[in-house]
Amino acid sequence: MKRSSSPFLARAATAALLGISLSATAAEDAPRPAELSPIFVAASAYAKIMCSGIFVSGLRESQIRLEDLSTMPPIPVEIDRERRTVTAVTRSARRVARFREGLGCTLDNAPSPLLDRASSPKSYAQMPEATAGRPAALPLALHPQLEKILDHAFREDDSALLKNTRAVLVIHRGKIIGERYADGVTADTPLAGYSMVKGVANLLTGLVAQRGWLTPQRIGLRPEWGVAPADARNGISVDHLLRMTSGLDWSEQYLGAMSDLMTMLTSAPDPAAYAAAKPLAAPSRPADAARALPNAEQLSTLLGAPGMSRQRAETKSVLPGQAWRYSGGSYELLSDTLAKTLRAHDEDPLVFPYRNLFAPLGMTSAVLEAAPNGTFMLSSFMLATSRDWGRLGMFLLDEQRGKPRPGVALPPNWLKDSLRPTLAQELPVGTEIGSGYWLNSLGNKLPRDTFYLGGFQGQFLVVVPERELVVVRLGTTASDGNWIMRKLLEELMPLVD
Repeated sequence: MKRSSSPFLARAATAALLGISLSATAAEDAPRPAELSPIFVAASAYAKIMCSGIFVSGLRESQIRLEDLSTMPPIPVEIDRERRTVTAVTRSARRVARFREGLGCTLDNAPSPLLDRASSPKSYAQMPEATAGRPAALPLALHPQLEKILDHAFREDDSALLKNTRAVLVIHRGKIIGERYADGVTADTPLAGYSMVKGVANLLTGLVAQRGWLTPQRIGLRPEWGVAPADARNGISVDHLLRMTSGLDWSEQYLGAMSDLMTMLTSAPDPAAYAAAKPLAAPSRPADAARALPNAEQLSTLLGAPGMSRQRAETKSVLPGQAWRYSGGSYELLSDTLAKTLRAHDEDPLVFPYRNLFAPLGMTSAVLEAAPNGTFMLSSFMLATSRDWGRLGMFLLDEQRGKPRPGVALPPNWLKDSLRPTLAQELPVGTEIGSGYWLNSLGNKLPRDTFYLGGFQGQFLVVVPERELVVVRLGTTASDGNWIMRKLLEELMPLVD
């Protein structure tokens, strides 16, 4: 989850970039980077978000405009329900997003034949929560004292800072003790998690690793990195991608037409190839500068022994593993690595998540959305109902407590290792992050074992193992939504022991 603050006049560009995350790529006649424009990005955002909202979530067009796209200027759209497309039309851009069963919505940029499937990669339909025999049914034990807390989570107290909460779900000891939805949303409405899918990417990596097909230590991930013998990018590992410590010179800025994010989202036919072409970053501080770490051994491992300080100071680029930088590009590289690994073992990468993760957990609503080149967008695009996000949280809770689920086999200690704090330069003060999961960043009143998935517009899946607690909050908050989740958890914790 990337946080951003910007002036009001820049919010349209910010929303456009964040909103489409990593699914918007080039138009059929892909513009060169110099020709990119804010209106091209905005039209891409409109088409993609509207398509997912209508054809995956089943929301109303007016609701999507007023909430998901509230910070952007209105753009006319043409909705073709027969062809299941949404076209955003401006004077200088015409952007089409197309829905495919089991693949969600993708911008129509000369899509790969991999997307033109005879059947959906998702071999089962979404099963309504009220259906008899619902897999992984969640029992209800509603807590009456939660009603006031849920009131607060949905109440709009400030017209200039709307919460736009769509769903809140609280699961304690395997039972739903609190649940509420906004108008137009139900327990059967799949909602976007945006960067929450990075945790799913971690689990998919673990499932592939358990089969012996991949390890976190694998390097040499891209053939272009191995051409030059001295190319240090060839030392980027799977773990570096998961922890966003690849060292690649990546800008996750949402303003400025030439940011890496904007260029990749609107003009790169292959997101992973675009990210792979980035060089290693230049150090932003002397490589031997002191950085507070838990102990001297870790400091030495990360930065080298004291006798190496002169050599490190002369380093012209950050090396893999040295520095942390939020990067959606890292997860597109990971997505491509997983896809190639699965194909090498005769597995369909578009089918694999549904068969080996979502189906065993009973997450029948979950939809991963695909890029035009036929890989899933594991940086930003997955939708699921609040209860299915909750089922994912319960799985994580069980894994953390050493109670593995049948049918979903991860390597021993996979989640424990994933929740190990990343040690690297450039981590913002107060930030702790693991391998696809945020750690201990929602206030000091929570137990230290708390971890969570977070996404744009205030999406949260919080797991508190000490309290056997899972909390899901989904919405369309225009600003950083941490304040909403902090308040919700602060009020909730005294009621759960």
